[in-house]
Amino acid sequence: MANTKRGRLQNEQRRLKRNHGRGYGPIPEIDRNGITELIEAYDEENLSASKPSGESYRTVATLSAWLERLITTSKRMDSPLMEASSDEINQVMMNMHKKDGLSKTTVRNYQYAVRRLIRFHDLEHIEPEEVSAYEPDGEGIDPSDILNREEIEELKEAVDSSRDNAILHLLLYTGMRNTALRTLRWKDIRLEEGASGRYRVNPEAEGTKGAGEVGEFRPLLGATGALRDWKQYHPEPKSDNYVITQKPGYRGKIDPTEPVTSETIRYTTHKIMDEAEIDKPAKPHFFRHNFVSICRRDYDMDDDVIKWLIHHGDSSDVMRTTYKHLSDDEWIHKAEVSAGYAEPEEESSLTPMSCDVCGHSLGPNDVACSICGNVFSPEAHSTKQEIEEDMYEAKGELDGEEEISLDNMNDEVVNKLKEEVLKELTDN
Repeated sequence: MANTKRGRLQNEQRRLKRNHGRGYGPIPEIDRNGITELIEAYDEENLSASKPSGESYRTVATLSAWLERLITTSKRMDSPLMEASSDEINQVMMNMHKKDGLSKTTVRNYQYAVRRLIRFHDLEHIEPEEVSAYEPDGEGIDPSDILNREEIEELKEAVDSSRDNAILHLLLYTGMRNTALRTLRWKDIRLEEGASGRYRVNPEAEGTKGAGEVGEFRPLLGATGALRDWKQYHPEPKSDNYVITQKPGYRGKIDPTEPVTSETIRYTTHKIMDEAEIDKPAKPHFFRHNFVSICRRDYDMDDDVIKWLIHHGDSSDVMRTTYKHLSDDEWIHKAEVSAGYAEPEEESSLTPMSCDVCGHSLGPNDVACSICGNVFSPEAHSTKQEIEEDMYEAKGELDGEEEISLDNMNDEVVNKLKEEVLKELTDN
């Protein structure tokens, strides 16, 4: 039970009531009670509390997110959250963004959770809207921040451990999110499958924004070699254990059954970027933007394929919003090349200087190693074919469901016609 989403939520609720939380310090009793009442009221399985009139119950994932955000906020307050002024709350939120480096979008989730708490308890000294909420990060992506081939090579050379090398390669070649990376288990990876190995987002992990719900596998591309190497040094690479652990030699006990924190991944990417002396964004999420930008810019991949690679659904408008600059820059560049004002791209950023598996030197536009067959580009023929087949298969499952419904409907129509004909014959 403890390993299910419901079990984990209940464990956190018990920990909150006992005031055995982790982090900045104890939680005031008024906050413990206030947060507990909110979570219980929106929990459909909790019969001891009633949700507000006109409101709907929330999923376990949403309740867990509210709980985590409110506990974190309460621990950071100098006074109880339930009694704090809007200025005190807003200052804590500002610190999360400016001092802790959390994105405005992430902090906004904390702000909304606090607003929810205030609104639920109808606190007299503060209105929910007095808690400021950041606008979504809308500045887009600066194309000049995207890593080139030489910079990617410098990052690889700056890595000082096989674990960090695995982290870097997974971020570079899959574009997965921080949470997806740190909750990846060995059974979510198939190193020998397909042209470049496969992975899926952990379907049991929370906080993956739905990416793991389907459990479909995606290509590992250039991350395969680094993962094979890390697996040799991993403390205990059992199926259920997490791929990323604390580094071997870590002064504390390494527990591969527990995922590392988001901060561990953030610290690693900042450390690698600093060691390489590259003055570009170092947050793990930047590598996701980098992967998408390279797929579109260097390989001219279709938007639907890119969305599939990064676990976005068909209806997602991420390419039209977050990555709008790619379309604009692409057309500008093509126009300038056609007019003779610019040269066409002569190298692909994801192509390493040498193969990570066999060490063979590679050309700037190679998509796979000609010696060992290691694939590191989504544009490689074998990988491209596999992606198309997987996308078609996923779509086929949906179409299959529609066909079954249609067949059932046709059977019903035929049976109805038979009944009508028999009735007519009998009457006559």
